[in-house]
Amino acid sequence: MSTWIQLRRFAVVLAVAVTALVPTVPAHATASCWLEYRVVSSWPATGSKPAGFHGEFTVHNDTTATTSSTQWVTTPQKWVNGVTITAAYNTDVTGASPTYTFANSVINGSIAPGGTATFGVIGTRPSDFSSVNPYSARGCTMI
Repeated sequence: MSTWIQLRRFAVVLAVAVTALVPTVPAHATASCWLEYRVVSSWPATGSKPAGFHGEFTVHNDTTATTSSTQWVTTPQKWVNGVTITAAYNTDVTGASPTYTFANSVINGSIAPGGTATFGVIGTRPSDFSSVNPYSARGCTMI
């Protein structure tokens, strides 16, 4: 079997697997968006204090609507076991380690078409795990 055919089959299998992981968009959702994530900082465990991190998400409103969306919510963001979100800003957090969902706070629900909003998280992580990136799909929904 040629490499090209093998790559095409792998791409189809991967697309089906990723599609199965993406949650269904709520019926009241009217627009789309996407998330960008970056690690602002991370630090090792010291004494009795656990290793930690500060991460920041940017919500991008990808719509061409003529008015701003007034709310947004992310798909569940999953980290490795042992990562716990201990604080967050500019967002309302639900969930428990290792999976969390984020929604707009009172101050950043309205995002103009093509605009962005930013929120951040602070958490603990296993000492032997240096990456603090969520490994789930970074999707969201404008409402």
